[in-house]
Amino acid sequence: HMPKQGCWCEYCKNKFKQETGLDAPAATDVNDPIWWKYREFMNVTIERTFVRYRKEFHKKNPNLVILVASNLWPSLNDPQTMGRLYRVVDLHKTEFHCGLKQRGGLMKMPTEGRGIPHAVGQVVGFVVSRDATGGRPPHIWTPRLINETEALYATSGMVGHGCIANLDQADTKIPRMDFKSSHELGDKVSKYYAGTMPLRWLAIHFSEHARDSYWDDHAKAWENVLYPIYGAYEAMMKNHLPVNFITDSQLEDGLHDWYKLLFIPDRSKLTANMHNSLAAYTSKGGTVIHNQPRWQWGDVAGCDTAIKDLMKELAPYARTAPLHVTGGPERMQSDSFFNHEKKRLTVSCIYVYSWVNGENDRGNAPSPIKGVSIVLRSESGVPPKTVIEGVSGKELKFKHHD
Repeated sequence: HMPKQGCWCEYCKNKFKQETGLDAPAATDVNDPIWWKYREFMNVTIERTFVRYRKEFHKKNPNLVILVASNLWPSLNDPQTMGRLYRVVDLHKTEFHCGLKQRGGLMKMPTEGRGIPHAVGQVVGFVVSRDATGGRPPHIWTPRLINETEALYATSGMVGHGCIANLDQADTKIPRMDFKSSHELGDKVSKYYAGTMPLRWLAIHFSEHARDSYWDDHAKAWENVLYPIYGAYEAMMKNHLPVNFITDSQLEDGLHDWYKLLFIPDRSKLTANMHNSLAAYTSKGGTVIHNQPRWQWGDVAGCDTAIKDLMKELAPYARTAPLHVTGGPERMQSDSFFNHEKKRLTVSCIYVYSWVNGENDRGNAPSPIKGVSIVLRSESGVPPKTVIEGVSGKELKFKHHD
């Protein structure tokens, strides 16, 4: 629990002066460009610290896992810590509702703008926490679950997006037997997620560099960076196509080679290293989709139009996507993972769980998912050996088309 807006110990102030030639600001002041420089210095200091800790701890115990909690980082609009931190530690820890706190982060969502749909904000918080670490499963702490049904739906939502469900138990309720079905679900499906990485096809660039460049105009940060990120993810989520996030450092390090497509929210704020990395990516056949000024993601009607336009642009590529989930209820979510060693694909179909612990219809579980079709496209043309429904363990029939 580091000081949220800054540390003013003598060590930090002296080190800041040594590295930048600037005096540390006297206090938090979001209108002071020096404070933003100091905030960046503090983030780098934390990253350096955990690089050192991880190296030394792993010398003593290679199996030790360092789990680092973020504050509002999964809400995308709070610059306390950066995505680099979650690459250098073993695992990221966040909380069930952290992806929904856009009005709590430092760069607050405009009051006159479009709100982020509950289901979109929550799943973005999970997925960006996972992808910032390169696909390693984040721990999601989940308090205030009121019954077995809530716990089960929350667990399915977290596990289905490649996360580890941490169900909070009050000391007075241990053992909490209404978590029993959640543990049983984990026992059934964990083997299908173990050793997997998220299936990579399209990545959305979560650019903290672009966002923070608008430190003096937070409305612009939302208009040019954050609203397009949420809007593009919503488009992919509604159309059940594989989608992930790529951070600034991952983009600069060339980790986009995993993907066929990249969505860039703000091309005007790309660094020289990002430009070079994208040039190398496109020279190898990768495709970059840039956000367009006509796409007004920040209002309801504009977002609907932008989603349709983006999907039109993606249509030629979507026809060859490795996986496409269709059918099912309107509020269903999907995600997908691949185990390279075992050549096993895991597809999650999850009924939206945003009603858990928050929405007006709390306690009213949705109906089971029905009518789902999953289209798999293999470059080799070789069909799967078996298709298994993971919760029941039942083997399913499938059709093979050349």
